[in-house]
Amino acid sequence: MSDNEAAKIATGSVFDPPDAPYFRFFVARTWPPGIERGAVDQWDRELAPSTELVSAWRLGEIDDAAFESRYEAELDANPSMLGWAVRTASLNGITLVDDFDSEPAPRTVLAAILARRIAEHQNGGG
Repeated sequence: MSDNEAAKIATGSVFDPPDAPYFRFFVARTWPPGIERGAVDQWDRELAPSTELVSAWRLGEIDDAAFESRYEAELDANPSMLGWAVRTASLNGITLVDDFDSEPAPRTVLAAILARRIAEHQNGGG
């Protein structure tokens, strides 16, 4: 698990038991088989990257930088959900989990985006 203390953002796998004191948010468009819904505190598909974007990334059609840029553009199209995630991470902390078995994963890309947005806001940029 990685942890950004200033922003209170942790990441992990939905398959692992919680090991951070923060709200667990599932970052995916589809629910993985074999996982109980109680494994997370919340799941909203709109905070996850689109299935088309994830597919292009997994197939190597786009690189990590393009994935992050396009994912952030998708998030910007849903400012209320992104704003909620930024506020949650800033105030109470958030653990982003997904069902990827390797890094980078959507959870870590979203963590980087949230940390950047929080820093921009703290520096007067947002």
